[in-house]
Amino acid sequence: MCAHTLVLALFLSAVPARAQKAADVVLQNCGSCAWSAAIDRSLLYSQNAFAGMRPGRLLTKSGECAEDCADVLNFRRSNFDLEGNSIAAISDGALSGMPRLKSLFLGNNPIAGLPPSALAGNTALETIEVGGTALGCVPAVGIPVTASILGDGPGGRVPRCPEACSPGTVYNASAAACVACPAGLQPLAPDTVGGVMGMCVPAGWDAIFLTVCGSCAFWRTKPGSVLVDESSSVLQYWAESSSVLVRTGNCAHDCIRGLGGGWGDLDGGRAERLDLSMRSISEISDGALSGLPLVKEIYLLYNPIAGLSPSAFTGNTALQKLAIYRSALSCVPAGGIPATALISLPRCPEACAPGTVYNSSAAACVACPAGLQPLAPGTVGGSLGMCVPAGWDATWLDVCGSCAFWRTKTGSVLVRTGNCTDDCAGREELGPVNYKKVRGVLDLRGRGIAAVSPGVFEGLTGLRELWIGYNNLGCVPGVACNVGVDNQSALHLQTHPRCPSNCIVGTFYDSAGACLPCQKGLTTMGVGAAGAKSCVDPATLLSASSSVTATPGLPVPTAATPAAPNSTPMNIAPSVSKHFVSFTVTLPYTKSEFDTDKQKKFKTAVSSAAEVPAVNVDIVDIIEKRRREGSIDVLTKVLSGART
Repeated sequence: MCAHTLVLALFLSAVPARAQKAADVVLQNCGSCAWSAAIDRSLLYSQNAFAGMRPGRLLTKSGECAEDCADVLNFRRSNFDLEGNSIAAISDGALSGMPRLKSLFLGNNPIAGLPPSALAGNTALETIEVGGTALGCVPAVGIPVTASILGDGPGGRVPRCPEACSPGTVYNASAAACVACPAGLQPLAPDTVGGVMGMCVPAGWDAIFLTVCGSCAFWRTKPGSVLVDESSSVLQYWAESSSVLVRTGNCAHDCIRGLGGGWGDLDGGRAERLDLSMRSISEISDGALSGLPLVKEIYLLYNPIAGLSPSAFTGNTALQKLAIYRSALSCVPAGGIPATALISLPRCPEACAPGTVYNSSAAACVACPAGLQPLAPGTVGGSLGMCVPAGWDATWLDVCGSCAFWRTKTGSVLVRTGNCTDDCAGREELGPVNYKKVRGVLDLRGRGIAAVSPGVFEGLTGLRELWIGYNNLGCVPGVACNVGVDNQSALHLQTHPRCPSNCIVGTFYDSAGACLPCQKGLTTMGVGAAGAKSCVDPATLLSASSSVTATPGLPVPTAATPAAPNSTPMNIAPSVSKHFVSFTVTLPYTKSEFDTDKQKKFKTAVSSAAEVPAVNVDIVDIIEKRRREGSIDVLTKVLSGART
């Protein structure tokens, strides 16, 4: 999905249902008729793993073509092809009254139901394809009994709806009958027939449709607890606001595989696989993926899952493969999964209790360090790097071993949490040469990074490749000489050079290839920022709490902790007054310029950012830097709690 598509999708997701007007999109012409689709926000969906979130569309027909609409020659095949056009609803008459039409393809559209006479009068129809929709049956009034209806049902077929089906019902596959929704629920598409039982939802249902499996539907709510990023112009992984996976309907008896079109479906989506890859899922609700005894494969690739319920996959007794890749998990709770099943991560020990994270070095679940908590409370399996202070507010990018990488909201500075000097070896990624896999890769391409906090890339002894192109950086600081930076050039048409040795906070990378000091009185939010425009007023920087450096073994402080140019590693102290945080701030002033008024503003900014009284902030010392004229180190001490 291109970056502009993502922007459109996110914009649409912020607009109330049916609030925006959009011109009809012409989809197909056949004879004297034209078919168009306008946005219908009664359904938002993310059906294809690469397509992101889209609003559904209402299909309409203009013109009269009973005599001249036959098969249409297009780039794929000779037929009337409306596949993959985001069609969620079909107006009366849009697909009826075409007696010369022989084949109709409606697959890979989030169609939740059809009018009872949707296909009436198409007396020459030979093939109807509805795979990848939410239809459990197809109303076949007025079409030949010999017509084949192809889709996601048993044997690749979809049954005809019984003639007795009335509008406002859904299809019960077990009873082979149309039924009313259970009490308190209603069809997502009122006045239609044929939708699966999982399309029975409460009034005012507000979730994004993902896929259907048997009689169930899978959705994601808006949003989840993990803020993640999909700003990449190279690979699109997840949307800016993540969400919770939920399931509607009862499908223990008939959920064998989800709709086609998922991750790497070379088999055309016909494998017995439930594929929920790249759907912005950060949390999985209880029961969403358990109790599926017929499913053999579950794919959850490229979702920012920070933890799982201990019983997340119980009852999946036929499961042969569970693929979880590029998440924030370090182990998977495997209770109820066959011992022979292949899982892409280690199985969590049985003793893992909710609220713990996985220490891969010790192969055990442990509590977070004092003062920290799992980003996903009440879960197991998250990486140690997902231990954060309460109120953590940063954008998650990736994990590497026991570390997590984040982008600050203000300043877009790359920061790191956790301690991964021993186990951050990168992932295995596809390289450009014959798509061979490249080991030891940390992939941070296209994540909107504008600067790097000092020390982020230090001590990662197992890393071999850093892919960090397509960001807003001028240069990349602090990467070991034996680590390649964007070396796989075929994948990186836009790259960033290594920073010269003189690049520090308070300098910017110039187009000439050198780091230059900011104008007097200004500094930068991190290292490697591009151009003089990245220089800002230090007081603004401190109050914004943007640039921080990770302490080994502890996460970067929250946005409420003072962030400063060129700050040294910080310690996080418990909230009692005898504990404190000490750090050094480099500011672009002389000692005489940093007068009483500026010191007062400095202490006020620090206290506001740290959420402590101003009297808790002490300027321990002010030291003029010899190597850099007009620059000082301010040794600062912040006491936690109330001052005594």
